[in-house]
Amino acid sequence: MKTKEENSQFLRKEVRDIFTKLSPKYQPKWGKMDAQQMLEHLGMAVKVSNGKIDVELATPLDKVEKLKRISLMSDRPLPLDFKNPILPDEPISHFYQGFGQARGALWNELDLFFDYFSKQDKNHTRMHNIFGELNDEEWLWFHYKHFMHHAMQFGLVEKFERL
Repeated sequence: MKTKEENSQFLRKEVRDIFTKLSPKYQPKWGKMDAQQMLEHLGMAVKVSNGKIDVELATPLDKVEKLKRISLMSDRPLPLDFKNPILPDEPISHFYQGFGQARGALWNELDLFFDYFSKQDKNHTRMHNIFGELNDEEWLWFHYKHFMHHAMQFGLVEKFERL
């Protein structure tokens, strides 16, 4: 599993290099989102982690720790058909006027994520609707897995890198 520092480096630099290849013309290998919807979807998840969006736990409390251990805090990629229960079956319409604006907003939200957790004490957590309360290291791992999942979806990487 990647270290906290490796995940931080990935989200600060490497993910931006990977997603620079993405354009509105890219089609997904699976799923219904277009490239801009996918960027906006990632941005919404980052907004949950950086304190802009609050969510409630959708997983039964007695299943959270097992789900976190097996699905999140492992080197397994997210399943291709991973379904978040708070999201609609059909992709959400574009929020931003253009693809470039959506990508810029995503990078801004990531910067705010790092800023948010830098101002918190080391035990601070934010609620994830599936995995429960996550600290900064767990959020870094979630974002790594989530970004890689969608990078594979759009053919930006070939496989999930397990470390």
